[in-house]
Amino acid sequence: MTPVNQLALDVAMERFITVRLAVGVRVPGIAQYHWAFNKIRAFEDRLPTTLDVLLPALMEGNLSRESRRSLVKCWRAFFRFVEEEYGLPSPIRRLPSLPGATPLPRVLTAREITALVGCCRFQRNLLAILTLLDTGVRIGELHSMRKGDIDGTTLTVRGKTDTRVTVISPEIAEALEGIGDDTHYWVGQRGPLTVSGLQQVVKRAFRAAGIAEGKNKNGPHTLRHTFATQYLRGGGGIFQLQKLMGHASLRSTMIYVHLAARDLDADHLIHSPARTLGLIDDLVRSEPLPEFYRPTKKAA
Repeated sequence: MTPVNQLALDVAMERFITVRLAVGVRVPGIAQYHWAFNKIRAFEDRLPTTLDVLLPALMEGNLSRESRRSLVKCWRAFFRFVEEEYGLPSPIRRLPSLPGATPLPRVLTAREITALVGCCRFQRNLLAILTLLDTGVRIGELHSMRKGDIDGTTLTVRGKTDTRVTVISPEIAEALEGIGDDTHYWVGQRGPLTVSGLQQVVKRAFRAAGIAEGKNKNGPHTLRHTFATQYLRGGGGIFQLQKLMGHASLRSTMIYVHLAARDLDADHLIHSPARTLGLIDDLVRSEPLPEFYRPTKKAA
């Protein structure tokens, strides 16, 4: 007998279609199932046993939101049948229902990211932007960072509800140690910046880069959405992203749904948008910018 995990997809598919026809499913519905099967077949000819195999099909760029929802609906019916027929747990059991018509968050393009970074005149501002792009932390979490919170590539983050651990690129971590004071990273002329002060740093950078606000106001959270989307577009894992973003539920992460899971540190080292866009290389090669503007005293 053929092991279940080596069963050809077509065998299970044909059995499923035969049963569906027997219970009176009409031709348009059968065509929809064939469409859903073909999405899997493009990546795998065996019966999928893990969600990782299915996510690449789900992330195809030419699929509309409704098409993705239809795809998942067809898969759920098929894998319920597979579970009953072959005793194989459904690989999409952990996949939550896709969100409905909620507007997608604003995400910066590669050109906009490059312009945003390029307009930074001070090292503090540059590293604030890069840290948001590299980690996806919230502005309050960025503000809460203290000297000692970074250990190699590990960043301890004080979040909205608790403390969590995420990952930061080592080059950015090293550059951060050259700014601020003994305790704080984000320091201005009058001492440590407030959350509002950090928000203004980011918003001024958006204005300087000529990025229009439009319907969705650009700001620190735009960089969080950009981190998540670029991370997944680059091949990062969705379960790893859930941990990096500090999402309690995978449903929140599914807004950015794309690819599969790998080792967290290795995934981040490869897929962080700050790295894939060459921004970390620029940081390593360049001389540090002034930390922040200090007005010169006028001569008496």
